[in-house]
Amino acid sequence: MTRTLLDNEQWEFGTNCFVCEPKNEKGIGIPFYLDAEAACVVTDFTPAVHHSGAPALAHGGLSMALLDEGMAWAVIAIAHRFGLSRKTAVEFTRPVKVGRAHSLVCRVESRVERDLIATGEILDDRGRVCVSARGSFSVMTKEEAAAALGAQSEQAASYTEG
Repeated sequence: MTRTLLDNEQWEFGTNCFVCEPKNEKGIGIPFYLDAEAACVVTDFTPAVHHSGAPALAHGGLSMALLDEGMAWAVIAIAHRFGLSRKTAVEFTRPVKVGRAHSLVCRVESRVERDLIATGEILDDRGRVCVSARGSFSVMTKEEAAAALGAQSEQAASYTEG
């Protein structure tokens, strides 16, 4: 598996994303990678004590944030579009344990015009699904992207509808 780091700067705009931006000192700083061969976005992470809900378990909000971000990166890196999360269904089947290695895998399931469906899973160190998600994303127009990104990047404009 060949992984390529998904870097915010390649779209010629800055971000302070609390999930993926390593420069955000208050954020989680989780890097996401494109596995082009498998057509998925992946990352590995180990929840720390400060990510807990119950003392030994990661907060469900952490899992949801990671899945939302991973699916958004799948929309960007695989579908080559910027999308806004519209609706996400999440199922918790196993606990995400603090101090244990986990991985995340996200894919684009389908695209119809400006609507994209992405899926994601958080897996434990044995490869068992802990949390799964299915989200719908609306592809941004050039105007929406310019307003959200605060930039007129040619690269970013090419990732919008139209």
